[in-house]
Amino acid sequence: MRSGSGARLLEKMTQNGQSMQISSTLWVSEIEAVGGGTQWLLEPFQVGEAPTFIEHAKAGLDELASNERAILVFSGGPTKPKETDRSEAESYFSLVHANAFFGHPATVASRIFTECYATDSFQNILFPLLFFPAFVSSGMESCSPKPPPQQCQAFPSHLTIISHAFKRHRFTALHLPALRYPTAPERLRYIGIDPPMDETKRAEVEVGELSRGVRAWEQDPYGVGKILGEKRRVRGWTMEQEVKVWTQVRSNTEVSKIKNVMSFPEWLRASLEEGVSDPSILPWS
Repeated sequence: MRSGSGARLLEKMTQNGQSMQISSTLWVSEIEAVGGGTQWLLEPFQVGEAPTFIEHAKAGLDELASNERAILVFSGGPTKPKETDRSEAESYFSLVHANAFFGHPATVASRIFTECYATDSFQNILFPLLFFPAFVSSGMESCSPKPPPQQCQAFPSHLTIISHAFKRHRFTALHLPALRYPTAPERLRYIGIDPPMDETKRAEVEVGELSRGVRAWEQDPYGVGKILGEKRRVRGWTMEQEVKVWTQVRSNTEVSKIKNVMSFPEWLRASLEEGVSDPSILPWS
C-alpha cells in the first residue's frame, strides 16, 4: 500500500512459551479475495507484487499454525487516507479471512489480532512490542480503546520478522538496534520473501532500498526528523494518534516504566538513550 520506506513485516514474539506473530499490512488497502473482487492500492514501483504480499500473509499463518501458543498480529494504520479509511491491518485480516485462512483451520482466527496505528516499518515493530501484554492477556485489538489489565507484564523473548529479503538490513541492523531489541539468533529470526526478479531488477530494487530506506533510517533512527517525520504525517500520524496509542499502553505497569510522558518521540528517545547504559529500562531487552 505504501512506498518503499514503509516496509512491512511479520513478527513472532515469545515470552515464557507464549509467542506473537505480527504481520504488517502496508500495501493492501481493501481486499476481498485473491483473484476475485480484489482492490490493491500500490505505488507504481510495486505493481505486480501483490502475489508477494499474499505470500507474506500466508507465511504468517504458517508460523501461527505451527505454534499453538502463538498469536498473529496484522500491523498498520489507514495510511492512504485520500483513498480509504480502512487500516492496513484490517485489510490483511480481510484477505486471509476471505480466503479461508489459506487452508488452515478457521480456529486460528481466535489468535489473530490487529494493530491499527503504525505508519512505517519502525512503528510496525515498536507498537506490537508495546501492545504485546494486552494481546496476550486480554485478547484486545489495539483498534479498540479498551486498556490492558494492570497486572499484565509479559514481553516477548523471541521475534520472527517476515518481509522482503532485500529489507533485511533495515530491520535487523537499524530498527531492532534502535529499539534495543537483541538480534542474537536465539532472539531473532528473519524470513525474507522477494518477488521473482532478474539480476538487473534486483540491483535496481537494492539501490532503491538503500537510498529511500536504509540511508534515511541511518540518519534518523526513530523516524521523527524532517523526511521520515513528514512521511508519517502524510500517512495520517498526528499527535492525536500518539495520545490514543499511549493512553492504551501506559496502563500496563512495565510499559509505563519506560517514560510516562505523552509524546512518543521524546519518551522513546530518552528511554532508548538510557537503555544504552541500563538495558533493563526497556522490558523487551
